[in-house]
Amino acid sequence: MKLYWKLIIVSIICIAFLTILLPFQTPKEPLPLPRITRSEALKISSNFLGKIHLAEVAAKSLIYITYEEDSAFDTFYYTYINMGYTLNDVIEILPVKRWLIRYFYDNMVVTIGVDGFSGKIVFFKLFLRGDDVSYGENIGFIEAYSKASDFLSYIDLKPRGSWKLIVNGSKIEDGVKTYTFVWMVNEWPLALKGSLEEKIFLKVKGSNVVFYKYNLTIPPEYYRKIFLEMYSLKPFLPILSTIVFILLLVPSIILFLRRYSSVKPLLKPTLLLMLILAIAFLAEGALTLDSLIFEFPEDYPTNLILFESLITIVLNAATYSLAFIPALLAAFLLEKDKKRLYILTSIARRMPVDSSILLKKVTLGYFTAAVALLISTSFFMVAEMLFKVVYSSFSLINQLYASQSSIGYIFVLSLSAALLEETLFRALSINLFLSNFKRESIAVFCSSLIWSLLHLGYPIYPLWVKSFQIFLVGIIVGYVYLEWGFETVLTYHYVFNLFTLSLSTYTLFSDMEKYIFFMLLFLPFVVVFALTKIHNKFFAKTSLFLDKSEDPYIGAIREHLHGAKRLMDEGKFLSAFTLMREAFKLLMYKVIGGSIREEKEAWKRFTETPFYKEHTLTIDLVKATLNKYEIGGFFAPPRNELEELLLELEKLIEEIRKT
Repeated sequence: MKLYWKLIIVSIICIAFLTILLPFQTPKEPLPLPRITRSEALKISSNFLGKIHLAEVAAKSLIYITYEEDSAFDTFYYTYINMGYTLNDVIEILPVKRWLIRYFYDNMVVTIGVDGFSGKIVFFKLFLRGDDVSYGENIGFIEAYSKASDFLSYIDLKPRGSWKLIVNGSKIEDGVKTYTFVWMVNEWPLALKGSLEEKIFLKVKGSNVVFYKYNLTIPPEYYRKIFLEMYSLKPFLPILSTIVFILLLVPSIILFLRRYSSVKPLLKPTLLLMLILAIAFLAEGALTLDSLIFEFPEDYPTNLILFESLITIVLNAATYSLAFIPALLAAFLLEKDKKRLYILTSIARRMPVDSSILLKKVTLGYFTAAVALLISTSFFMVAEMLFKVVYSSFSLINQLYASQSSIGYIFVLSLSAALLEETLFRALSINLFLSNFKRESIAVFCSSLIWSLLHLGYPIYPLWVKSFQIFLVGIIVGYVYLEWGFETVLTYHYVFNLFTLSLSTYTLFSDMEKYIFFMLLFLPFVVVFALTKIHNKFFAKTSLFLDKSEDPYIGAIREHLHGAKRLMDEGKFLSAFTLMREAFKLLMYKVIGGSIREEKEAWKRFTETPFYKEHTLTIDLVKATLNKYEIGGFFAPPRNELEELLLELEKLIEEIRKT
């Protein structure tokens, strides 16, 4: 049964699962998206700075913005509703999602948090850098409490009778008297035990309010165990990633260096792809630069923060992009069925690209993405019913919200992930495992396994759920690669990521962003059209002959070599070798100026020519390879030797043409 029909059957089974299980699924409302946009949060924070007499800071600062969620609340929320309870009526009045805006102004760093639902100020921090700064003179308790009350009044949170002052203390910090106040604002009793507690933390240092946080305290028993399991893996994930990349890249680099001459024609297009990948990574870093800057402490010099952030982005882009070159070229060398790498093969051999073949591959990529989406949705529905899946705050989604362009970030992320992951975990890893284990099923299993292990860091509990979903999809996509090729899995990964990531923020898209999304969704078809036109017009050899006046000998040799390429693609190595041997004979006859019946006599005269003396090393290498497999005529050279032989013969033809 063809893979196409197998995937249709899998899709039908998934649809049946969804149809049958949907009525039995416990309604589970996802956490709502923030209503306040990035620009609105910036405006609210700037207005607040004006209220507290820091308007100049708002006007003249370097400003960076990020978005964060309360991961403890996210974990608690899904744990709580898995128990059969609900919080939908109070979620949007709880301070659990916020924008953080950081202002760098001279020796002052001000950070303001704006609630993602209500737009209220929920966080404030004032930090003065340097040894000669002052937070003002020491003041007494009454004056400090008055300053705290005035500050809260700017946020419409003047202390009321229902509030409980549960902490009231003072100490000396940096030689300055500091007062700390904590109010219990509200309590939300939970169905089992404990309660959600809304608290306000406020600190007065010297004569200035330096810290304020409107916070939600959650009973730790609802999230402690899950947090421990989730974060226990964090130290090991970079080690795991490093091991996987070493295992994949070291063999590919060695193979690339050993057989560099065989892939030299592909170097320019590969460098172009590497450049596209590097630009995507740089754009991804630039769009999330603000989030990276928030990882630095406030006392770090501003110039160094920006410099080190940019260096981090550039190094990240350079590392992944440079790794892409040997990975892709090694995959090309290892791949025995060059039809799986149709575009690369066409470019390497300067053959015209058949747009109908490419369109079919891309269309199958959309089909694969739809199947993968059905499998993932069905799997998570079953997993949620059986294992009470808990989701926590996902930094990638937070970065998506915080990026300067959500649709731009989704696009570059989808593009870079598709190029890098499909090269490493499909084209390269499958062929590496196939060359060692000789069985497609083992190769697909192993490549899917290592791909899934790298997804253990997702904030989903139980931890194996996301990895197993990735493993299932990896099995499907592995066989898709073997059947339909690299272009199909590349399209699948791009479309799948673009669609699923856009679902997270589609309601926040502007009309223009929605229009751009649909344009980007069908971008692979545009790329097919453009690539076909450009390659076929400027780079492909539409004829085996350079022109009508080309020497008949050279034309015949080219015909032989072209036929040998086709036979190699079909796996007919012995026939390809025979054509190459005949091509070498024609080459000798061309150089010596005629046909001689005795091949030994032809070779003797050939070795006396200036052409032979100029290209002795190359010719002797070709002759040695021909002699090695000529005796008996029953055993063909392996593919790698045939490819090298073909390359050397093509070089000799070019040298003859020049002379």
